[in-house]
Amino acid sequence: MTTTFPTLNGLGWDIKKRVIWSNNVETTASGAEFRTGFWTAPIYEFDLQFNYLSQTDQQTLETFYEARKGSYEAFYLAVANDPSSPFLVRFKDDQLEFNQMLSQFYEAQTVTFRTVR
Repeated sequence: MTTTFPTLNGLGWDIKKRVIWSNNVETTASGAEFRTGFWTAPIYEFDLQFNYLSQTDQQTLETFYEARKGSYEAFYLAVANDPSSPFLVRFKDDQLEFNQMLSQFYEAQTVTFRTVR
């Protein structure tokens, strides 16, 4: 059963979405180029920034991350105003960093997800 990324307060307004293709460009001695596209569809990366997290939201995010074993297990990410949403994604990295700003208030500067095929 695939789960969905939790809704957390403190999410910044800008959700960055990157479109990624895999291509190879080979250049001959004469300067002619030969291009090869390896994928028939792109993959996407999303950056979410949590400007503030309560103690509860920080624990929710950390528990969710640990339950997925970092980038090991996929889940759904709902992105507002994106007609392709929800996306099946994984955490891009095997580490997640929190900054404790004040007592019981945290931030997670960048949490990156990558789509799964």
